[in-house]
Amino acid sequence: MTEIRTAKSEDIEKIAELEKACFTDPWSKKDFEGAFSSSVTEGLVAMQDGELVGYGLIAIVFEDADVVNIAVSPLHRKKGLGKQLLEGLLTTAKARGVKRVFLEVRVSNAPAILLYKGFGFQTVNVRKKYYPDGEDAYLMALEL
Repeated sequence: MTEIRTAKSEDIEKIAELEKACFTDPWSKKDFEGAFSSSVTEGLVAMQDGELVGYGLIAIVFEDADVVNIAVSPLHRKKGLGKQLLEGLLTTAKARGVKRVFLEVRVSNAPAILLYKGFGFQTVNVRKKYYPDGEDAYLMALEL
């Protein structure tokens, strides 16, 4: 059984480990510490049998929000965890009065793009060479 709960500062170490397992240009533990100390960042984690298997972060500033990141352990993908995390982040955003949600996603990340489109996100721009390796990103937006 998977539990989605609010992320705590004690989760940062495990989140940073998961980040390294999921991304070629991972955030550092220090990056996460900075995000968690910010009053604009909200986080969720997916727990399964006491193990952190996914997380999502959203930054909320007035009526706009940015989905900072969503990651699910490679061993726990295709089970709907990304969908649950995104749903939770959007619920948090709505509760805080957010009107628009944005995110960037690698143009090559077809599973993530499909997930986002399933929630109604639309591509509004392309950010050229957005990632450190030079890959472009789609800027996607959702009106709540």
